[in-house]
Amino acid sequence: MKYPIGTKHKLVRFSLIMSFLLCCMGTVNMQAQTCEGRVCLKNNTQQLYVGNDRIEIPRKKKDVQVYRNFFSRQCQSDMIPIASIDSVVVWKATSQQYARILVPLENVGWSWLYVNHPQIQVYIYASQGYSVTDMGGMKAYQGNTVAAMFLIPSKTACDFYIKQPNGKLVCLGDAYKKCDKSFIRELCHCVGLTQEWEQRLIELKESNRSSIIQRVVEILDDKQ
Repeated sequence: MKYPIGTKHKLVRFSLIMSFLLCCMGTVNMQAQTCEGRVCLKNNTQQLYVGNDRIEIPRKKKDVQVYRNFFSRQCQSDMIPIASIDSVVVWKATSQQYARILVPLENVGWSWLYVNHPQIQVYIYASQGYSVTDMGGMKAYQGNTVAAMFLIPSKTACDFYIKQPNGKLVCLGDAYKKCDKSFIRELCHCVGLTQEWEQRLIELKESNRSSIIQRVVEILDDKQ
């Protein structure tokens, strides 16, 4: 197909720009949020980062970046190997009462401890990372931020994981997906709820997976 000269030049420029943007997507990395917190090591020691010190909220299977004198020219950074860490606790300086725990799950990566119950531990793994809000809440990112800048559809892992009392780790799938019967059945199986409870939860017709998990926790509390 033949194009007018001006149109052809515009198409070439557009093609070059899109190629550049797509290349940038592969090289630009999300900037991790820094917070106050502590690193709990496997040797039962802790390293505290408060006041002028900061921790980068970890993601994927990366080592943890920490800073001393973060806000000054004397800032010193260091990396703590993920293999030596039991957990990381982070909080906003403005909402210290709302601490959030991240654990490096084996073969998964840094995961937010969403529910910590004697009979069930629920984690959220988000490959794009996490952030703590000013009110102390936790966000788990599903979409690719760089792709969103250019209005390019994308989806990355953001899944629920359950650790059973025997230590077995079970993936329940997409945390933001609509709740269905299979999710409820798998959840009930993991915590040992009967088919009667399973049917009651299905009859609620709850679409939010987080809400169903909270209801299961309430059931477990009532049974104690």
